[in-house]
Amino acid sequence: MLQAHPNIQAVYASNDMMAAGARLAAKGAGKKDGDIKILGTDGLPGPAGGIRAVAEGEWAATFTYPTGAPEAINMAKSILLDCAESGPHDRHRGDHRDHVGQREVDDGAVSGCERQRARLG
Repeated sequence: MLQAHPNIQAVYASNDMMAAGARLAAKGAGKKDGDIKILGTDGLPGPAGGIRAVAEGEWAATFTYPTGAPEAINMAKSILLDCAESGPHDRHRGDHRDHVGQREVDDGAVSGCERQRARLG
């Protein structure tokens, strides 16, 4: 990219690791920190994270965003509790279905545990 566009002014990276790679590529092309504005996404803490890179002037910025972790934990908890209540999933049961579509869910042909699996894909 830098060979084809040596006057590039900014790079937006969809995560901090990509931003770190963009900085390495820029340095490899003879650019100094600040010659190209590097923007990361994650805002990771720690020695390899974007927050440190911004603080030390290596990148122009990094963006933080909600990870969805609380929602993922709640969904996992719901799946585990639902599966515990409905019993173990037995692939050899006669009522097991490989395909769970909306019709099967609406008809009640699958357990709560299987409905959770269907939501997850």
